[in-house]
Amino acid sequence: MPDPVLERLLRAAVEAEAFARPIRRLRLASWWLLATSGAAALLALVFMNPRSVTRYRTIPAKAISIEHVSSPVSQAGQRIDVLQPCLDTAAAALVLLRVWDRDCSCLQWQVHEFEDGSTITEMARGEAVQIPVDVSHAPPIEQSVLLAVARRASDLPSTVDAREDLLACLNGVCPPSLPDEASCGNPDVLPCLGEGITLVQRPFVAD
Repeated sequence: MPDPVLERLLRAAVEAEAFARPIRRLRLASWWLLATSGAAALLALVFMNPRSVTRYRTIPAKAISIEHVSSPVSQAGQRIDVLQPCLDTAAAALVLLRVWDRDCSCLQWQVHEFEDGSTITEMARGEAVQIPVDVSHAPPIEQSVLLAVARRASDLPSTVDAREDLLACLNGVCPPSLPDEASCGNPDVLPCLGEGITLVQRPFVAD
């Protein structure tokens, strides 16, 4: 004959299991909702702030070097010095020169154009790019080259309009100057270029 006490205990256990099952389901659903919400928030933060992605980090200045190679005066009275930027990593580069301008007898900004007419060059790791500078008529004063480096060429101003805007900005913050006037440095020209760009300046003298 069945034990009435045992039956009551079994019935209570079944009822307790039935009551607890939806609570466990609700708890699991809450954890799933919390996890998916956190993942969505993290993705939104990355896309709203692309600088947080590793591939958009700026290149450290210590990875960039620039050498100045002096040249003798030719028989025609011309002298072409060479600037040689070199990177420890592959990157795109824009070369800005603040050099002697014979027409105004002053230091003035120029954007260097390469042989193919472009102003941006893709540099391989360890590659030294040759930047010829005509110093035939320059007095023995400090001139400078400013290398703007980015991980992607699209981060640098490449169109004619962008180049004109850049020169206008550079000449606004660092206008053409006489040799005895103060020179301009990276902090002065930084607003003229966008974020994600590393600037390295190298003074040189054509003595």
